[in-house]
Amino acid sequence: MSLPIIGALLLINLGFGVASRSAPQLNIFAVGFPVSLLVGLLLIWISLPNVLNLFVGFLDEGYQVIGRLLE
Repeated sequence: MSLPIIGALLLINLGFGVASRSAPQLNIFAVGFPVSLLVGLLLIWISLPNVLNLFVGFLDEGYQVIGRLLE
């Protein structure tokens, strides 16, 4: 469920790495860390409703399995 967010953050960090390598006199990582943190939190906030719906489905299935096992 978190793979798209991790993939997006990996691409952002790779982009900052390329920018840092191409312009070493600029301190890209001083800006890159807060930006990647902000983007990660934003992506989690955007994807949270979908994840919660999936989680509710998983809980319902788990309760049904437990109910069948206890019968």
